[in-house]
Amino acid sequence: MEISYSNAFINRTQHPWHLLCLLGLLGCLLASLEAQAQSITLQAALGNMLPLQDFGSVQVNRTSSQQSFLVSGANLTGAVTLNTAEGFEIRTGGNSFSTNAIVLSPTGGNLGSTAIDVRFAPVPSGTRPDGSGTYADNLLALTPSGTGTVSQSVALAGTGQATPTSAYVYVDPASLAFGTVSQTRTPVACSGIINYCPPAVTACTFH
Repeated sequence: MEISYSNAFINRTQHPWHLLCLLGLLGCLLASLEAQAQSITLQAALGNMLPLQDFGSVQVNRTSSQQSFLVSGANLTGAVTLNTAEGFEIRTGGNSFSTNAIVLSPTGGNLGSTAIDVRFAPVPSGTRPDGSGTYADNLLALTPSGTGTVSQSVALAGTGQATPTSAYVYVDPASLAFGTVSQTRTPVACSGIINYCPPAVTACTFH
């Protein structure tokens, strides 16, 4: 029996250049897709840490001091949305703190470094009738939904203390810093608020 092979088959097996070309093109395509993938970057803001520190114990209907972090993005196909967790408020710039989502729009697909402020503000809710208890959840930063969606998270934690049922005194701020004062100068007056609940609110000046 005589067996013959076509020249085309022999050429392809001896010179697989077409396979090398296909592999090269595929590698270039994958590299291009990777380079254009959306990304979100979180960094610690000046004077802050990331992960953020536990906000500690805060009385219900009061607020903690703020902590901050920076968010930026690259190759974005749309806005970056930040959703806070229950019991925590967020803001950017000089805006008011709120539980509403923050939407940051990129320019040319890139989002410049933007500071996000966070504070703990426990309040009564359907799941927490008196607002007290341990709060532990994540703040989420998300790119638009769809293919290539990415997200980053910031852990948030704090403890809500139930409001006293009897009369109490609340001082804000809890401490006043006068700095260093020489013997020949008079300290600058600092003001504060003493709240008595119930029933009155009294303003006073500390010297």
